[in-house]
Amino acid sequence: MNAPMTHSTLKPASSIDWPADAVPETWVNSLFEKMSAMYGSKFADMWRGTDLTTVRRLWGVELAQLSREELRQGVAALKSVDAPPTLPRFLKICRPQVDYDSALYEAAQQLRLRAEGRDEWTNPAFYWAAIKVGEFEMLNSSRDSLIKRFTAALDSVLAGGVQPVPPRLVALPAPGQTRADPERVKAAVEQVRATTRVPGNKLWAQRILDRQKAGEKLAFMTAKMARSALGMADPAHA
Repeated sequence: MNAPMTHSTLKPASSIDWPADAVPETWVNSLFEKMSAMYGSKFADMWRGTDLTTVRRLWGVELAQLSREELRQGVAALKSVDAPPTLPRFLKICRPQVDYDSALYEAAQQLRLRAEGRDEWTNPAFYWAAIKVGEFEMLNSSRDSLIKRFTAALDSVLAGGVQPVPPRLVALPAPGQTRADPERVKAAVEQVRATTRVPGNKLWAQRILDRQKAGEKLAFMTAKMARSALGMADPAHA
């Protein structure tokens, strides 16, 4: 008869041959400890008669397909899951099926609100998918003409690491035209400066210049602040 599974058996000693393509072994140890504490004997009974070393390695490899944010959200979602999940079930909890129509609707609505600085995204992937499609198309095209492109863009974004939604930049009028509100411009500049003071957090600036390089027309100050954040000279003064 098999010996009873205990908390200690769910956390074996560190393996010297942990898979190179897996998440860190400590992550799996931490996850198993959390589920053991949440589900008690139900979790231990799941692995009765199995080789836990093999189980943990498989979890480590499969969890590597998730982003840190997806893994964090999956762990948080366990609070509403009554029974300990299998590996396939846990992967679905971390990366639930997307309702593309709802995501498209949210993206279009939040892009409009973004112009007023009032956008609130439930998932940053929706923002980046909308940017892939193009802001003009998102705001001026019908659902039927957008859904396939948006779906493909969202799948592409979700397949990689999803970055946070970048700070909104105020689009300034061209020289000689209507003067922008000085307070809004000042607030936008300060927001950008605060962001660029955080090491390694300049991906937003590179994305803006990539969009410009791809042919998208951007406000003069938007591109200028992006170049400044990356330490690039202004072409007008180069």
